[in-house]
Parts: sequence; structure tokens; C-alpha cells
Amino acid sequence: VVAGKPLSSFLSQISEDTVQLQHQKNNLFIKTNKAKTILKTYLIDDFPLFPTIEQTFSISVPSQDFQRGLESVSQATSTSDIKPELASVCLKVFKNTLKLAATDSFRLAEYTIISSKLNQEKSTTLLIPHNSIAELIRLLDTQKEGLLSLGSEKELLLISNKNQIIFQNSSIRLISRLTEGLFPDYDQIIPKNFKTEVIIKQQELLKHIKLASVFVGRLYDISVSFKPKDKKIVFEVINPDIGEHISELENSINGEETNAKFNWKYLFDGIIRISTEYVVLGFNGDQSPLMIKGK
Repeated sequence: VVAGKPLSSFLSQISEDTVQLQHQKNNLFIKTNKAKTILKTYLIDDFPLFPTIEQTFSISVPSQDFQRGLESVSQATSTSDIKPELASVCLKVFKNTLKLAATDSFRLAEYTIISSKLNQEKSTTLLIPHNSIAELIRLLDTQKEGLLSLGSEKELLLISNKNQIIFQNSSIRLISRLTEGLFPDYDQIIPKNFKTEVIIKQQELLKHIKLASVFVGRLYDISVSFKPKDKKIVFEVINPDIGEHISELENSINGEETNAKFNWKYLFDGIIRISTEYVVLGFNGDQSPLMIKGK
């Protein structure tokens, strides 16, 4: 048993393909062609064993879809642990559908995965803490060539009981506790119809939001006006300490004229996670939430 940080930091600086490891006199001796290093070791009895759990639930999910889903919803988790259920990602499985959802009470994100391999007749809901989600996303990353990851195989196995969940493939296992509590029944608050609806290119929308964000104040808010008659969306920011900004984006709009203010960062985070070229925006008046989804 050795301290992970110095071992990792040392190995990350080594350019050789092969490293020799030897246990010598309660130390770890590391040798390469150009370097010799000794790290202090600790009592193996003090290291916790990886637990075995009596599973009550297990599924196999597509690794890349699961990673994309976690990345899409994780930014909406609460950063406060006062309400642990809001500082978690909700995983809900029923029949061939897996839904991932997160909310901090200001915004709500949902991602749906449909797979014939799920095949769950009984509905199951699990809450996974945001710290575990961050580590899970890191372990699912396959960008670094040659690095073992949870995402390096097509399928990822999830096994859980009422208190813990394990994510594993043939090389890696990650175990996490589950959050106790009930996730909000958010299906009830998502409108099915909208008074104003816009289909717009994602990149064009992001460009105008970023431009307006330069002028925002401490509340991070920008005004957005949807004008169906003029076929344009107007972005406006007034900041007494910096100045004023107005930009217009020509686009067809269906429905009523609407004006509203948004936290630009929440708006940007929601739109940038959409993986399609076009984004659909749905509205029911200036005091209602804005729905964002891929076309």
C-alpha cells in the first residue's frame, strides 16, 4: 500500500514503456532505465477490502450513451448538501428505458437512453451522489489513448442493493453509496404544450448568448425577447457599470410574443449539452420556465 498521489505524479513524468516495481524492506522500489525511486509503504491490513454486495438490481447499459447522459445532466445538480437528493443524479429504469435526471430547483436536466438490453418490468429509482458522478464521468472518459477506462467496452454493468451501487466492466469497478431520500416528481411540472416555440441552430444561439454575457452584472441575467411578427430574437443587457448591449438573431417563431430574463450561464449550460444541430425552445409566458431540447 503506497500513497497514490506521489506514485501517480512520478509515473506521469516517466517516458519509458517499462517500469520495474519491487517490494524491499517495507518500501516500494521503482526502477526505470534512467531513474530509481523509493516510496514508503503502509500496513496492508489498514487498507479497506472492496465490499461484496447482495444485489437487488442489475442492468447493462451502453457505455457511451451513459457517459453522454451523465455529462448532460450533471451540471444541474445542486452544489449544496443541505438537500442530498438535489445533490444527486436520479437514475430511473423501467422496461427498456433509462432516464437520468438532476435538478438544483432552478433548472432541471433529463437524458433518456432506450436499449433492448434493459428489459426491466419493475420500475427502479436510485440516487447517486454528485461526487460519485464526477468520478464516474472521469473513469468513463476514453479520450486518452491506451488508458483503461470504464468506457473502453461497449457495455457497462450496474449492480446495486438499497445502499450501494457498483459500476464495472472487465477491468474496473467503482462502488458508491446511494443517497437516501425522494427525488422530486418532476414529470408533473414539464408542460406538454407551449404558447411560443422556436427551432434554431444551436451554434448561432450560443454565439449570441456568449456575446451578451460580456455585459452581465452580478445577477448574471440577460433579457431575451421572442418576436414572431418580426421573425427575430432580441438579446439585451443593461449594466450601469459597463454599458449596454443589444443583438438580434433572425429566426422564425411560432406562437405568441414573449419577453423574459434568464441567468445566462444556466441558459448556456443547457443549450451546449444538446448534441443536435438544431435546438427547440418552448415557452408559456414570461414567468414560466424555458424548455430546451434537441430537435
